[in-house]
Amino acid sequence: MRFQRSLTWPSPRECDRLNNIIFETYLNPFGIAAYNPNEKVTDFVGRRDELRIMREQIQTVVNHQISRSLRLEGPAGVGKSTLFNFLKESIEEERLSTDPQTDYILRECDILSTYFQIPDKISEFSDIWKPMLEGLRPGFEAEVGIDISLPEYIAFQFVYSFFLNDRENLSKIIWSEDNLPRRLDQVELRDIVEPLFSKGRFAVQQIQEYYNMKKRELREHYKIEVRGKLHELKRMDNKNILDLFRVFDEDDPQDFLSLILECNKDLFPTNDELIEYFNDLMRYYTCITGKQPILLIGIDEAVKADPQNRESYYTKLANLFVKLRNTLNNILFVFISTTDDWAQFEDFLNRYSDLQSQLGEYIYKMVLRQLTVEEMMQVFENRVNRFWENYPSDRALVVRYYPFTDNLFEYAYRFNLRDLRESIHFLKEMWIQFKTARFIPKLDTIFECMREVRKFSNQPFNPGTLKRFEWDIIRKAFTDTSRFRNNAERSSSVEKGLEYAWRCLLTESPPTITKVQNNCTITTSKGNRRPDIFLEIHGNLGAEYRRNLEFQVKVYADNSSISLRKIESSLELFEENYTDLLYFIITGKGLKSNAESKVRELESKYPNRIRRPVLNEDQKNRLYLLALYQEIADTILGNNPQEDILIAKVLLKFIIGQPIESFLLEVKRLPYRRVELDQAPTPTPTPTPTPTPTPTPTPTPTPTPTPTPIPTPTPIPTPTPTPTPTPTPNWLETYSEFNTFKNEVSALCLYLKTRESGTYRFKFTITTVEKNVIIPNAALSKSLFREVVHYMHNNNYLEKIKTSFKLTQTGENFYNAVKSENYRC
Repeated sequence: MRFQRSLTWPSPRECDRLNNIIFETYLNPFGIAAYNPNEKVTDFVGRRDELRIMREQIQTVVNHQISRSLRLEGPAGVGKSTLFNFLKESIEEERLSTDPQTDYILRECDILSTYFQIPDKISEFSDIWKPMLEGLRPGFEAEVGIDISLPEYIAFQFVYSFFLNDRENLSKIIWSEDNLPRRLDQVELRDIVEPLFSKGRFAVQQIQEYYNMKKRELREHYKIEVRGKLHELKRMDNKNILDLFRVFDEDDPQDFLSLILECNKDLFPTNDELIEYFNDLMRYYTCITGKQPILLIGIDEAVKADPQNRESYYTKLANLFVKLRNTLNNILFVFISTTDDWAQFEDFLNRYSDLQSQLGEYIYKMVLRQLTVEEMMQVFENRVNRFWENYPSDRALVVRYYPFTDNLFEYAYRFNLRDLRESIHFLKEMWIQFKTARFIPKLDTIFECMREVRKFSNQPFNPGTLKRFEWDIIRKAFTDTSRFRNNAERSSSVEKGLEYAWRCLLTESPPTITKVQNNCTITTSKGNRRPDIFLEIHGNLGAEYRRNLEFQVKVYADNSSISLRKIESSLELFEENYTDLLYFIITGKGLKSNAESKVRELESKYPNRIRRPVLNEDQKNRLYLLALYQEIADTILGNNPQEDILIAKVLLKFIIGQPIESFLLEVKRLPYRRVELDQAPTPTPTPTPTPTPTPTPTPTPTPTPTPTPIPTPTPIPTPTPTPTPTPTPNWLETYSEFNTFKNEVSALCLYLKTRESGTYRFKFTITTVEKNVIIPNAALSKSLFREVVHYMHNNNYLEKIKTSFKLTQTGENFYNAVKSENYRC
């Protein structure tokens, strides 16, 4: 944390150059906060212990060939989904890697991973079947190069296994003579996918004939033992396997693949039959690959429930958990939800001991802690690094994360209660504000960051709203060893802060305090004395009503104590009746023994006239705030009288431990102490050769002596530039009928950006786009997306091909118009 200004901050000219890059780019390094299934996990840092626990749970499933579940909980935005999907991506990378050293995948095992949000209604395995298969697709696509489902993947594995054992005959089935590979010994799984899809029904018939002819031989060949358990194909599997090859035929009369994916009731009359079919697919995979598949299933918002039907939902969910445990093998479920959601689910289970006992051993609990400040800063720095990688030659050499700094990252994270997602959203909005206003403030010191973050959050600096971490920042700033050379400098800064605070009360009408002076000179019988903070109460009402008090300020380091010599001046003024009350504000180890004895003697002799409370840490923090007020707030306390008097009273009340009005009333009620005239000249201020701020005139009912001017220059306010509105993109003017759906249209076109060529050129399904694009983004509407798809279909922008949609020529023209504006809406 840095309190002093950086000597290497870019020059104004350099800042202008960097700002122009930010203003003109459409990139925002903080664009998406939640996990995005379309992008690689890049915000992952730390979490090594959590990954180790997940690896141990996978090992348990492998060793015992059972199903287990892991309960992943933590506050919203802590990174639960990011953690799981980092694990998922790591496993998928290991599956594609040729490196024998792996962290998760074992020699005799393979791990297939999927992630999805739990459906709205869930009571049976069929409710998670479709999203589970959908979540497996990205891993299969990375492996074979084409978007395929689990049944298709198993079917391709079957044919590839046939090919490895009988290359000569299977090559004639897979490829035409013209396209036969030259080196059959170098053919990989991905090489047979496109040829089989191309041959379609003809390939299906030939593979079915081959299987029927070799089925007895194949059953014998595919007997395999993995970790002591025998896996084999059975006679009753013949129909399943023959039907499975039908997934290669896009023109299958019954569209067999869709029947499987949609859990067709004719194909799977009951959920038990669907579970049995799934277990059969996993068994087939083991037989043909020689590896036991472990399925890693991450289900987000697993126990989130509507309060109105929470009881019935939890009942169905708990029973489903029990059924999954009893009927599925070799699966690790990771149920993801917030701590609050899990607490509700636990309250439900506590009322049903039978369910609680059945799920107790099945579910392992893992609580995700919030990222440390250092880990969080790494996340933010990684994001800004990726932004500046687009402009490597233009990047600032020293302030690497411009316009942000490590101070801003730390403060924003703490300000947003260490919520990573909210912090990313916050920084995204700040970035947008910079572009809109075309102005970027300096975010160097921690107090500059504090001011700008609070200003952006519509929470202007106010001591009454400061959070605990902000008080810690103020304390660290004040006690920073490079700030003060000695205790005298520390005390002097606090004296000045107290003077400003008490001066705010001079503006009251009618005034109670009529004079506030810091280190003025008073001539006593023993010479000149200089009280720290000298206050005069009712000085305009005459000697009998006037009361004087001194605040003796000694803000020392924790290991320092105060000698009698340091307070003798104040004690003499008090004993000679120049002050009616002496108030000690002391930090450190306190008074030394001789000073302690003298003060106790006076306390006994003059009861109620000497106060020296023991300050707690919160009271000390208020003193530090007064000392650093101008640096923190970028203004002098008192420059804004109406607001600052309230701030001053709040701070002084906290320091003194009672309302200012009652404190001053107690001082006014003290008996009058006469001072001989020849001993009582009027205190005169010591001149200070420093500039003074512009005074604020305040009417008073009677003339009062002029207070000592405060030697601090008035800061010059920085003008705020007028925000420039963002122009409407041209495509919205040309296609104005899409204005209602502009966000959803822009999101769809961004998705189609990855499908501009190839087999699936400009093709998509509603469910896939909803899952991968619409649902993860809270700014997009599922209903509006469906409405715009139907509108585009009815107006010849889209054509429907079975369950998919594809852009027509009109649609492509429209897409290109949106693309030309960088998909901006």
